[in-house]
Amino acid sequence: LAMLAHELRNPLGPMLNATHLLRLPGLEDDTSARATEILDRQVGHMARLLDDLLDVSRIQAGKIQLVREAVDVAALAREVAGDHQGSFQSAGLILELAASGEPLLVDGDRARLSQIIGNILSNAAKFSQRGQCIHLRTGRDASGRRLVLTVRDEGSGIEPALLDRIFEPFVQAETPLARPRGGLGLGLAVVKGLVALHGGRVSATSGGPGKGAEFSLELPLHAGQIAAASTPESTIAARAAPEAILVFEDNADAAESLRVVLASAGYRVSLEATGRDAMAAIKRVRPTIVLCDLGLPERDGYAIASDVRADPDWSHLQLIAISGYGSADDQVRSSRAGFDLHLTKPVPPGLLLAELSRRVADAAHARAPVHAI
Repeated sequence: LAMLAHELRNPLGPMLNATHLLRLPGLEDDTSARATEILDRQVGHMARLLDDLLDVSRIQAGKIQLVREAVDVAALAREVAGDHQGSFQSAGLILELAASGEPLLVDGDRARLSQIIGNILSNAAKFSQRGQCIHLRTGRDASGRRLVLTVRDEGSGIEPALLDRIFEPFVQAETPLARPRGGLGLGLAVVKGLVALHGGRVSATSGGPGKGAEFSLELPLHAGQIAAASTPESTIAARAAPEAILVFEDNADAAESLRVVLASAGYRVSLEATGRDAMAAIKRVRPTIVLCDLGLPERDGYAIASDVRADPDWSHLQLIAISGYGSADDQVRSSRAGFDLHLTKPVPPGLLLAELSRRVADAAHARAPVHAI
């Protein structure tokens, strides 16, 4: 509690000074601008402290709800590294990034995954000195089924006795009176909780004081990512060649680019820009799978799904929603309407092709005759 009071009081001093300056008569513009910047910066600092407190509380109470989608963590790591580049340069630190060239898809909450990576990078920067390098890596583990992200620094290191407790709330490597590094010791606790919610694990290693530290997290890759890695595209194309895909998409560029991707994998593709005559198009094309945008003109995707599920002749048809709306409520609504799967735009082509391949194979297996013995 003393540490918490210290950290929350710290921003109040400069904020109080800034408000005093803003009340002065005849205040010059540059002084006013500096005071405003101080307020913005310190309010942001206090907000981050409070967010960490709330997140730890929510995690412990089991009240954090993930908004899941297919997230390319390799691309996300590049984005987060870019966001931190300015602060690293200001601190005289070097950020070395080696993100995987291939997509590394995880079924997770994009905002929370970004928070995880950002917290680990911020922790590394906090315990590094000017001129030192921080290394960020992404890749697969030996099995190819799990994402591995590591952050290694050359900083102050971690005492061996502290390694087992480093992810506990309020635990910090040093707490001298001056508290030069500040913080509440909650960032890594938040990381551990959020990683666990994603079905993963996080660990820390260090050679000891002055020898830097490495943080490593593992997350299960999306099922479609694993399938895509284990099944060559040529095999997917050959197996899927006889199958028809019907796409409902009113954005012309999105529809045409999707048509090219699917056609290159061997599918027969038909496009519809509205949902007006959806059932007529389905009966004409006789697809195995329908890819359907939800926000269609004249008749939306939910109505199309309801029409299909009301027709017993098409009970076998696979319906996949592809939409810019990807919240948990949106996914529940599409499921209730009759969709078999909800994908949030933008959908990585590798993930989509792997998912289609699996569903086409399942449909072929269902059509195969059963021989009595």
